[in-house]
Amino acid sequence: MFACGAACARELLGSQREVVVLHGDVHHENVLDFGERGWRAIDPKRVIGDRGYDYANLICNPELPTVTQPARFARQVEVIAEATTQGR
Repeated sequence: MFACGAACARELLGSQREVVVLHGDVHHENVLDFGERGWRAIDPKRVIGDRGYDYANLICNPELPTVTQPARFARQVEVIAEATTQGR
């Protein structure tokens, strides 16, 4: 199992396209509404990697029943795709 995981990690790390500074821990408890100051992400882990990593964290909620609902997953992907392509 460890060898398979290591091989997968090598493949994924070797195929990164947009390497940027990431938050590293984006989820519903780390994005807060500060009223007039707007939404803010707190508690960054400050890691470097593919931009897709933080997007994946937006989809993966810590509550297993929530992340395993296909309709919710599809809606989250749709919202993230729309928000991240605006202005391109």
